[in-house]
Amino acid sequence: MSRREWTEKEIDFLFDNYEEMTVKELAEEIDRPIASIQSKCRQLWIKPKSAEREYTMYRGEEVEATGTTREIAEKTGLKVTTIRNYATKGKRGNVTFVEM
Repeated sequence: MSRREWTEKEIDFLFDNYEEMTVKELAEEIDRPIASIQSKCRQLWIKPKSAEREYTMYRGEEVEATGTTREIAEKTGLKVTTIRNYATKGKRGNVTFVEM
């Protein structure tokens, strides 16, 4: 597979859209592999928007909250780091996290 040089138009597109688009979206839009987008963004010192995972948080059998870790933290009054720890482990005590 040959490497394709980056055009000025593609680089401008990255700079114009990296804050609003994920790596996957950028790759699809300019028809480049995800790894190529990641490499170029590191080279340009820009960080594209993260594709955030969404979860459902159960307390026992009841749904307590749904959304990203930040949204669940806001809804429950817990710290984002606490929610991330719960989500990573999947279950802690009577709290269960399921990725949507």
